[in-house]
Amino acid sequence: MRRLATFVLRGSNLDELFAAGRIPLSADEVGSREVDVVAAKSFTTLDEGDLLIGVLASGAGFGDPLRRDPQSVAHDVHEGLVTEPRARSVYGVVLAGGELDEPGTLATREQFRAERLALGSPLEGDAGGGTLAGGRVLHPVSDSVEAVEHDGERSLRCSLCHYRYGGYEHDHKRSALMRERPLTDVSQHNWLCLDDFVVREFYCPGCATSLAADVQLRDDPIMDETKLSHAQG
Repeated sequence: MRRLATFVLRGSNLDELFAAGRIPLSADEVGSREVDVVAAKSFTTLDEGDLLIGVLASGAGFGDPLRRDPQSVAHDVHEGLVTEPRARSVYGVVLAGGELDEPGTLATREQFRAERLALGSPLEGDAGGGTLAGGRVLHPVSDSVEAVEHDGERSLRCSLCHYRYGGYEHDHKRSALMRERPLTDVSQHNWLCLDDFVVREFYCPGCATSLAADVQLRDDPIMDETKLSHAQG
């Protein structure tokens, strides 16, 4: 099964299929002389008999998928928007007989969080550590990171477990655990991506909540997530 994003079937047999009264529903039903993968934002030419196919993916979403309401994921499965295997591998949601398995979902999500903590590594320049309870919440930084003021000092912390990432002007990603994975770990549709690219996932060291995910070249430096300025006055 072809899992490409944008490609051209050169010298396809589409005319023969139409003449036989067949309308193909996927690229796997179309024969061709060769498959030409088209780079993003590039130009190409199409000859008679060539078939251009583009596959559009959805957005990456917002927040940690393990925090999504399991009933909403189960609803998406029933609607055919998410498969049962993806519901488990992405959201940690387990279904049994088409219905939500709450104990199985809880256990699976705890297993995934334990794997994040075990497989993630601290970054150089970590300024975090400990728990910062209490204080006055100043504002959110992301869905699970907040700025707080405690004993006259401004800091960033996890809004769920209150793990302290560091001072207000510190990039909280630098205090996270990072796990570097091949793109095929994220989706089988990435099987033709160059091995030079990886996905870097960042987790809270306290509760393993996902903070960010970046697709980068393996040798690229870590990208900053936030740069807050402590304005005076």
